[in-house]
Amino acid sequence: MTQAMYYSPSKGSFYTPELQAVYEASGSWPGDLVSLTQEEYDTVMSAQGEGKYISPGEDGYPSIADSKPISQEEAIQAASRKQAALLSSAMSAISLWQTELQLGTITDDEKAQLVAWLAYIKLLKAVDTSTAPDITWPTAPAAA
Repeated sequence: MTQAMYYSPSKGSFYTPELQAVYEASGSWPGDLVSLTQEEYDTVMSAQGEGKYISPGEDGYPSIADSKPISQEEAIQAASRKQAALLSSAMSAISLWQTELQLGTITDDEKAQLVAWLAYIKLLKAVDTSTAPDITWPTAPAAA
């Protein structure tokens, strides 16, 4: 088969050989292009037409996925939202025990639960969301 198209993984775009001179003249011809056959190009475009997403594969060639890949910034934002929601939920879980502790009416079992949840909250606060999506979230204590 003959070469039909180029794909740039850094740009996530396709380029036609016929327009190479135009792109080069403007300084926008990427240096990381991979060659695709007409059949490969047609396969990716057909998948996109069916609602699939195209993104660079590890080998630099276009890869087809069911969902849109998210950026590092989007992953960090999602992790920060998750962290805030988990902290809010944990704070809500301990609020009654904190009141009982202040009033001196807390049981030993409730006090143990409070201590476990406070340790969990510390672990949640220590999560570095900038490493998203590679985060191992701490496990919440078991419900009493």
